[in-house]
Amino acid sequence: RILHRSQPQQSYFNCPFQLSSDSEDSNKVSEAAVGEIAVEEGDVVVVASDGLFDNVFDAMLEKIVQSGLALSFTPKNMADIIASQAYAAARRTQDTPFSIAARGHGRNKIGGKKDDTTVVVAFIESRDIA
Repeated sequence: RILHRSQPQQSYFNCPFQLSSDSEDSNKVSEAAVGEIAVEEGDVVVVASDGLFDNVFDAMLEKIVQSGLALSFTPKNMADIIASQAYAAARRTQDTPFSIAARGHGRNKIGGKKDDTTVVVAFIESRDIA
């Protein structure tokens, strides 16, 4: 199950914060959300860009992680599968988190959102240090 999900940082709908240049339109590093999350051995941490979360529902993400753990995937294998799912969903015409949000903002959107996608997966393990 998902224990923590950060809030999207957007200037307005479909305009995520950008740290791209010194222009006035660019967001500042000081605007970034910073926090700490307690983790335990056995947790799986998925850190990703909006290219994932706009296209993959939480339930599907959980299913991929659970299946990956059952199949002994490495973090890299799991990240690759998750990113592939986002890529595929972006090109379909079924509902996605983005299309549902877009309709909530008065836009007639069907399907996914083609976007750059970054996914990092980490497995929390304990190690005895000798």
